[in-house]
Amino acid sequence: MIPVFAYLRVSGRGQLDGDGMDRQKDTIERYCKLKGFKVIRWFKDGAVSGEVEASCRPQFAEMLLIAGDATAKIIIVERADRMARTLAVSELACEEARKSGLTIYEAASDTDLTNSDDPTRVMIRQILGVLAEWNKNVMVKRLRDARNRTGRHGGRKPFGRRNDVEIETLCLIMGFRDTSGMSFKAIADKLEEMRRPKPQKHALFWNASSVYFIYTTEVERRQLEERMHAKAADPKGDLHRHLTKDLAV
Repeated sequence: MIPVFAYLRVSGRGQLDGDGMDRQKDTIERYCKLKGFKVIRWFKDGAVSGEVEASCRPQFAEMLLIAGDATAKIIIVERADRMARTLAVSELACEEARKSGLTIYEAASDTDLTNSDDPTRVMIRQILGVLAEWNKNVMVKRLRDARNRTGRHGGRKPFGRRNDVEIETLCLIMGFRDTSGMSFKAIADKLEEMRRPKPQKHALFWNASSVYFIYTTEVERRQLEERMHAKAADPKGDLHRHLTKDLAV
């Protein structure tokens, strides 16, 4: 069997306890079984945005560093959007892999993402990158619209935005998760022990699902604010970087 590396990525900390990694791993394993590949090492970047350049991701950078004749020259990803959420970042990552003599396959479509000789395959790869970027932009717009509806039309505010007690509880949840690395169930048990008010009026007790929802909602809100602040600070810079990188490929 041909040795390969496998790369997994999720964007938010809340997704680390979800099924994202497991889903990606399952798709890659089934693909490798069909192709006669054997994964000799899994590389996982957790809570890393798809907009971060590949060379700045700890696990992806390490994978490129050790890949080669002595280990593996083929990398498998579930889908192109696991590589990147923007076309420019995706193309740059593929170019880095090509320069190192590596091949990256998308398991979902059996597409060689690093093939630059076949115009059709290049087109397919770039379409996959465009779709990934479009999907990311759609998600950001939905978050922004939901936030605007809540703020402007008097809708129900998210947990942690309604009163001082909720703000304190939200801070506890974020601290337990980000600083102490506690599981969502452990956080729920701790909140019960501390007798913190329940997230819903009629809830009988804290549970892992409630903690997960509150945590991921807050993470997404913070990420959205960071993107909006960055865009406001440099409205033309992002477009310029995309254009210059695309022209260089």
